[in-house]
Amino acid sequence: MREAEAYRRTSAERFAHVECPIVMIMSETMAGTSGDRARQLTTTWRESVDQLAASRPSITVRRVPGGHDLVVTHPEQVLAHILATGTHHRAEPRHTPAPPRPAPPRPQGDAERPTGLVDTS
Repeated sequence: MREAEAYRRTSAERFAHVECPIVMIMSETMAGTSGDRARQLTTTWRESVDQLAASRPSITVRRVPGGHDLVVTHPEQVLAHILATGTHHRAEPRHTPAPPRPAPPRPQGDAERPTGLVDTS
């Protein structure tokens, strides 16, 4: 479980830098259902995600029954969550576009006259 704790810490640090809403679509049984180890990992994973979401109001968690391959086993549910997310979260631009660049300065003096012409003044 040490690896789960290390992942939990680094995940929290990474999510601290995200400035827009996040919707996490998570499986109910990430590590499977067979055996004590799988149940323990799934519980640890679920608790970690719940703690992360509780610490960041911008994170919403949606759960889908299934394992690690829920995109393959439950595509309709995953798609429904993705489509629903688009109607609830509209991220604002994280930056404003740069203003237009000014035109380069025009040459002055002799360089302003076309070449090949003689000044008769």
